[in-house]
Amino acid sequence: MSTDAERIEKKRRAVPVKYRKLFDRCMAGKASPRDAIKMQCLECWGYDRTETEACDIVTCPLYHHRPYQKRATTRIRRRGASSGGERTESAQ
Repeated sequence: MSTDAERIEKKRRAVPVKYRKLFDRCMAGKASPRDAIKMQCLECWGYDRTETEACDIVTCPLYHHRPYQKRATTRIRRRGASSGGERTESAQ
């Protein structure tokens, strides 16, 4: 049976060089949650950024947090003192 370090090194060798620093940060516990999600999504799609961008697996727990998506911005417009604020969402 292999040790944890051996399994991690084996997996690291399978990670494309482009994403190894990200992998190393994740495995050292030094990555942000956003970076950890990015690494998981990239791994899920075979380290293909285009496929990761196009992910349509809505049943994935990370679906709403997946990387490489255009962000929707929330703007608050004020309409008079009595109506309070109204939120509108628009993609940029």
